[in-house]
Order: sequence, then structure tokens, then C-alpha cells
Amino acid sequence: MDAHHKPTAQSWRYRKRAAELARSADEETDIQEQTELIEKALQWISLAENDEFIAIHRPLANDNEPGAQ
Repeated sequence: MDAHHKPTAQSWRYRKRAAELARSADEETDIQEQTELIEKALQWISLAENDEFIAIHRPLANDNEPGAQ
């Protein structure tokens, strides 16, 4: 099965940020703050997925990788 994503250095940074926010949400006791942190984490994941999509479908347009043209 073909992968529908191609992790990039930038997408890993986005995913790490999402994980940090998710851990913070897990420690938070206020439900409103938890919700906001999870929403932000999901936005970071979306950025990562977009970057990975571009890496597959438009590799020359992906300027997030070192040495990309």
C-alpha cells in the first residue's frame, strides 16, 4: 500500500509541538483550557499533514527540506 504522507523535518517539528500541547492538555484540570489546547494541537497536526501532502504531490514546491530547490 502506498503511503499517503511523507514525513519531513518540518512536519516532525509540527507533530512534536502538537504532542507538547496534548501533554499540557492532559495535565490541565480546566475543561475550557483543555479544549483550547487540544484544538491548537489539532491545528499543528493539520499543518504537519499539509506539509507531508505537499512533499508527495509537489516535491519541488516543498521548501521546508534542506537543499530543496
